[in-house]
Amino acid sequence: MKPYSPWPSPLALPQWSFSLKYRHRLMALGSCFAQEMGLRLARLAYNIDLQPFGQIYNPLSLADNLGRLLSMRSPKLEELFLHQGLYRHFAYHTDFAHPQKELALALMQRRFEAARAQLLGVDYLFLTLGTAYYYRHEGEIVNNCHKLPQGQFERQQMSIAEGLAALRRVLGVLWEINPSCQIILTVSPIRHLKDGAQGNQRSKARLLLLAEALEEEFAQLHYFPAYEILLDELRDYRFYASDGAHPNQLAVDYIYQAFGQSLLAEEERGLREKITKLYAAFRHRPNWPDSQAHQDFLQRQNTKLAALKQAHPAISWSQWEQLLGR
Repeated sequence: MKPYSPWPSPLALPQWSFSLKYRHRLMALGSCFAQEMGLRLARLAYNIDLQPFGQIYNPLSLADNLGRLLSMRSPKLEELFLHQGLYRHFAYHTDFAHPQKELALALMQRRFEAARAQLLGVDYLFLTLGTAYYYRHEGEIVNNCHKLPQGQFERQQMSIAEGLAALRRVLGVLWEINPSCQIILTVSPIRHLKDGAQGNQRSKARLLLLAEALEEEFAQLHYFPAYEILLDELRDYRFYASDGAHPNQLAVDYIYQAFGQSLLAEEERGLREKITKLYAAFRHRPNWPDSQAHQDFLQRQNTKLAALKQAHPAISWSQWEQLLGR
């Protein structure tokens, strides 16, 4: 494998016996880092279901939401609550909230059904763990606190045994239903500095040990070292956003390059490059959108897209076109 890194101490990337192809079905769940990686796959027109609950940061909420999909526990009207004029659900991100209760439920249920259908036949499931801290509300683990008063919640730190038991249980159910599913697990490199530097490190340490235990136990679960690439290879504030916690665009690009080298099928590189160029062309915002020159430009891009659709009928283009606002 060719070296991907210009830095003096590059990590050894995983060399798996499989590779991701356009015919595969994908799903990404987890922290906002999962969102970053998943969006890049969506822009390449891969068939990916991205964050059907919104961001999920801790392993226990991740296991709970996977369990909801597998056991058909779709959201119920009585589970929604009103806060700041919007109806919400503790399992869902605020993006799913709505002023009308029935419409909020319909949005969540529609997303739930699509995600369940994808999960039952998914080829690659990407899971990203963000923090070992989680919250309980009236004894139940919640995914999102929705800025309710802090006194309503009990904040706890997950033990490795708790995380292992929860994920072992739900992944066992998944593999009974979908035995060919491969799981790519990462620990998010985003620093949770509200816990303090020491608290963040201890939290990440638990996630790393949990990932190690899962990889040792399950042959179809594979760890990708996104966390280690940022902290041990790049390890410089030039790769962080201004908040000092999130990786900046340069770092995300670098990690994605490494991710692609480990997982994306080499024989489809040319196709990915064509789709990347086409996506950039459609994203171009001209000074004179009504000009004949721009209309001719759009016609050429539409001709290229039509040719790609005809040549690659297995690719699902609907999400890709939605990202472009088409």
